[in-house]
Amino acid sequence: MSLFNALDHFFLGLGCSFSWAKWLPYLWTLGIGWVLFWIVAELQLKNCLKIGLASLAFALPFSLYFLAYPLYRGDVYTEALKGNPSIRVPAKKCLTMIALPGCPYCEAAIKDLNTIAHYRPHAPIQVMLVSNDDAGARYFRKHLDKRIQLRQANPYYEWIIAAQGSFPSYVWSDHKKVKKVWSNRQFGVRALDAYFSEN
Repeated sequence: MSLFNALDHFFLGLGCSFSWAKWLPYLWTLGIGWVLFWIVAELQLKNCLKIGLASLAFALPFSLYFLAYPLYRGDVYTEALKGNPSIRVPAKKCLTMIALPGCPYCEAAIKDLNTIAHYRPHAPIQVMLVSNDDAGARYFRKHLDKRIQLRQANPYYEWIIAAQGSFPSYVWSDHKKVKKVWSNRQFGVRALDAYFSEN
């Protein structure tokens, strides 16, 4: 499942932060629900039927949107993996996705990285493949935005340890030091906003 949907893209295109782009559609659905609640409340119905239908009208837009585009843990709060991995990272600020060729979650995350690169074109982003598989590298290069650097880890076991066996994982580094590492489940719009808000 992608981090971003069409409404998220709309708000990102308006210049919203990643978190606001994720949360504004939910606020819209609550507003639509509130309007529907008052429309139903004005109908000439028995009170208990009116209350039930008005409550349903209020909850339905938000519920349907949430079913279609659920919030994940990384969208609500940001927590990182524990530990301080000893991996060689770039000297400048960089967001690195640790990926394993053939991993379906890693391949699905390419779309999210491309979205991030599109809306933050000057942000240094790289993918670190933990394999010497040339076919996997070709697949990533074919699908990654040209602004995203692709590297093959050598030695790759250090990066596997940094990811704690969870792929993809994301590393925020700056000044040759690892600041945070997120697993796929922990990474979301809150992590992105934290990364982009710090200069």
